[in-house]
Amino acid sequence: MWNEFSIVRDFNAPRKSVWQAWTNPLNVKKWWWPESYTAPYISMDVQVWWRFLYCMRSPEWVDYWSTGTYNEIIDNEKLVYEDAFADEKWNIVSATYYDMPDDYPAETIITVRLRDNWDDKTQLILTHEWIPDSMHDNTILSWNSSFDKLERSLK
Repeated sequence: MWNEFSIVRDFNAPRKSVWQAWTNPLNVKKWWWPESYTAPYISMDVQVWWRFLYCMRSPEWVDYWSTGTYNEIIDNEKLVYEDAFADEKWNIVSATYYDMPDDYPAETIITVRLRDNWDDKTQLILTHEWIPDSMHDNTILSWNSSFDKLERSLK
């Protein structure tokens, strides 16, 4: 069974700064992926229908690649994209390629919404669709870990 979840998080930074953290590759490298992981390669140009390619490296030096397509962009407000496991040549691969459960779909949908909060803070609402039940809790933990890094990168 697949489902979706949302995470709401407040950041002590202006909305434009949070947006840049999501859309500028130099900023993304600072926080993308959970604690103890790094992002050694990021190719992105945030435009509708353009693709991205990211590499996440584990502490054991195992690389996990992902690719996707930007579907909707409203500057400083909303980013919607498809996300899929990939190889380093931009090819979509099955989740089993990375020893993930075989019920993981070929692509998931991620929506990021930003809105002004109080005192120049920003509220981020992330919705991740098509996550299999087997990966639900782990995916939420991973996003929250990444958001901890994002918070630090905004200081």
